[in-house]
Amino acid sequence: MSHLKKITGIIVATACISLMISEVAPAQLGEKVEAIDKLAKKLGSARQAVRTQVNFTVHEVVNPGLTLREYTDKEGVIFAVAWDGISQPDLAPILGSYFEDFSQNISQSPKTFGRKAQSEVQGEKVTVVKWGHMRSAHGKAFVAAKLPEGVKAEDIQ
Repeated sequence: MSHLKKITGIIVATACISLMISEVAPAQLGEKVEAIDKLAKKLGSARQAVRTQVNFTVHEVVNPGLTLREYTDKEGVIFAVAWDGISQPDLAPILGSYFEDFSQNISQSPKTFGRKAQSEVQGEKVTVVKWGHMRSAHGKAFVAAKLPEGVKAEDIQ
């Protein structure tokens, strides 16, 4: 197989996976835990309670190319989301009603460049941190005002 055919195949596969990821609407910040079940069902997988702490539970939903961890408080409300994948996910469906706050503040946030670039956008309501490099993208989004007592931003991974 020629080098050009291999590269073309990789590009097509990456585009298909990215399209699948963008069509998945994760449970949004501020929604109830039941929204995670709907997401898992749409992906054909089960929601897993990965870790239960005193003040929160982490639910994980895995899709080819993307792993989402959604953090819920004692009342079952999503206050944070973290992800790992081959590319950064579309933040509009993740942030939901908080997307406008993020959008208004993105141009005011400093960006870093280089091998492990990181960007942080702190809005009035939501904070979004993204980092990584090609085919290894990571990030988290959280509503600081909704963090349960004793939970810090560093706990969201």
